[in-house]
Parts: sequence; C-alpha cells; structure tokens
Amino acid sequence: MPRMLPPGVGRRLRKGERIVLETHYHKTGRPEKDEGAEVALYFAKEPVEKMLHVHMLANVFLRIPPGSREHKVTASYTVPLDVTAYDVMPHMHLLGRRIAVTATFPDGRVQDLVRIEDWDFAWQETYQFKEPLRLPKGTKLRLEAVYDNSA
Repeated sequence: MPRMLPPGVGRRLRKGERIVLETHYHKTGRPEKDEGAEVALYFAKEPVEKMLHVHMLANVFLRIPPGSREHKVTASYTVPLDVTAYDVMPHMHLLGRRIAVTATFPDGRVQDLVRIEDWDFAWQETYQFKEPLRLPKGTKLRLEAVYDNSA
C-alpha cells in the first residue's frame, strides 16, 4: 500500500543515497510463493515546504526475563519543537501482548495515539491519524509495551 504524504511534505533523497528495504513476510499456513516485493517512489510535483522526519520511540535495550508473563517496557521522548504527527507504527514481535503510545500536552491533556490491548503479530501496520496531529514543543510521548515470555 503506498504511503502518500500530504501536499507540501516530503523526504529528501540526495543523488547517490541508498534506500534499504526491510520486508517482513508472514506465513499464511499454505504453501508459500515468494513473489518478491515492489517499490515505487513518488516525487513531489510542487515544492516541498516541510521535510518529513521519522522518530522511533523505543527501548532499544529490551530484555524480557525468561518466565515473565507481564513484562512492561517503557520509553519516552519530549518533543523539542512544534511538530505535526501524521501516523504511528507500533511494532512488536510474537511475545508482545499490549502496546500504547500516549501524548501528554503542555497543558496537561493526555491523548492516546495508539492503544492495542490484544496484540496480534500480523498487525504490524502504520496507523494514520484521521487528521494531522499538532504536537506543541514540550509534549511528552510515552510508549508502554507488555510482553509475555512465560511459555
């Protein structure tokens, strides 16, 4: 599925830069046929006014103890300047059980950006907001993920 950016928003790709594609395949339970993957790049027809930056909110030192049924992992980030968020992409593997990302705005208001209470490994999707979300400078983003390593 193509990811189209809003008008005026783009990512810079300089001459000679490389693109790395990582593809996750999911078993269907039937004989598998690798048909490969296709990539299409869409180039802006109008001048780009805003550069898209992707921020990964994660705990890269994740360690899930053996036998743990409810292992909670958190990560947080304070937005250093006014930004606009277009989507969120929760990512866990087979041990994941629940995941949530919340935004606490400078005025104290808290908003869920994504909340999945019964994680399914096949749900590795990008969830686009209905409308772009303004995150003022000082907004605190918090990730909470729960893993089950009891099996």
